[in-house]
Parts: sequence; C-alpha cells; structure tokens
Amino acid sequence: AFLLPLANTGGELSCSRTDLLPHQILLTHDVVALPRRRLLIADEVGLGKTIETGMVIRELVARGEAERVLVVAPAGLIRNWQRELEECFGLHFDILGIDFTDTNPQVWETHPRVIASIDRLKQPRRKERLATTRWDLLVFDEAHHLSRTRAGGKLNTTQNYRLAEEMRGHTRDLLFLSATPHQGDPFQFWSLLQLLDDS
Repeated sequence: AFLLPLANTGGELSCSRTDLLPHQILLTHDVVALPRRRLLIADEVGLGKTIETGMVIRELVARGEAERVLVVAPAGLIRNWQRELEECFGLHFDILGIDFTDTNPQVWETHPRVIASIDRLKQPRRKERLATTRWDLLVFDEAHHLSRTRAGGKLNTTQNYRLAEEMRGHTRDLLFLSATPHQGDPFQFWSLLQLLDDS
C-alpha cells in the first residue's frame, strides 16, 4: 500500500469515491499485473469484493485492456452492482432487461459494459444470442452457485454451471467472486476451479 502514491500517477485509485483498504489495493495490483487473469476472489463477506472488482475494471479500462465487460450476478444484486460501479468508479454499466433488451442479437455489440442476472442469461434462447459475443472481462458474482456435484456415480450439473462453462471461452479474463467457495464438498470446489482453468 505504501507504493500507492508511486503507482497512482494518474490518480486512478486516489480519486476513487470510496475508502480503499490495503488488501483491496494489493489484490488489484496483483490481478492487473497477471498476463492471464482467471481467478477466484474469495474474500469473506463484507471485505469488499465488489469494490475490488470495480478497482480491477477501472485499472484495466485505464490501460485500454477492458473495452467489453460483463458482470453476471443474482437478480437481487444487479442494481447494487450498477450503483457501486457508477458512484465509486465513474463506470456506467447497462442492465440487461432494464436499460436494454436483446431481442435483436446485434444489440450486444453496442453495449460494451453490461450487468445481467444469471437467471436471464441461462435461458436457452439468450445463450444462443450470446454465442458469438466476445468479452475482455467476465465476472461471476456469488460464484458458489456455479455448482457441479457428484453423488455415487451420478454427476449433477446446475444450469448456472453450464452457463459459465459455455461462456468461459468467450472471454479473455474471468473472475469468480464468492465468500463461500468451498461449500464442504471437494469435488464441487474442484469443479468450480476447473471452470477457471481446465488445463
């Protein structure tokens, strides 16, 4: 954190409209420094995963590395995401189903920063419309809902997991956010990590 004044030559972080904490600054620095950003951010509840993600997005936008960003969140959190990104970082995001509709598939190309509820995106017709859309950064909030479990010889895969599985190939960077990523099931946790990197 003591390097912030040196690394903050353009005021990108100090001009933020929120009080930044050292762990948030360090995480942002580490994430943007990586050549391949496919990560699970698993801070506990209340430690500011939304703020950290906003800082990462703001820095990548400033570097010209994030023109197209999609944030996927539970329906009850999409307004909160829009408000925090706008108020804290001056980043305007359109909400699918509120600010625009995608009855015309080409509309995705005219909305470079989007927030969408996971329930809207996992509809089969919408997945088809998204199939040709590329993103620089894709964020899944509450990523523990992307679950795949194994009971005996049977594999149970949720629609949320299938959505992430299909979309991970349409983005360069992929961030999963969760305060409870493990859920006490090693296979489920391994499956979540495999979504990020199956190499």
